[in-house]
Amino acid sequence: MAGHADPQGESAHNEELSQRRAETVAAFVADYGGVGKNTLVAEGRGEREPIVPATAPVDQQRFNRRVEISVRCPGGGP
Repeated sequence: MAGHADPQGESAHNEELSQRRAETVAAFVADYGGVGKNTLVAEGRGEREPIVPATAPVDQQRFNRRVEISVRCPGGGP
């Protein structure tokens, strides 16, 4: 789980916010998705990987506030 934030506010705050966002989604998936907690990794990426640029209108910045879930197959295969 990779948590992301928009560029509003301080970078340090956005790092913490994105980490909490990823941890919240990981907890939900573990509780309701039938996935073991020990198989989930939550990582906060702050505002470093935006979908829309910082110069985009404020109403579009919501797309930068997200959690991306990556699934890896057992054994490391595709």
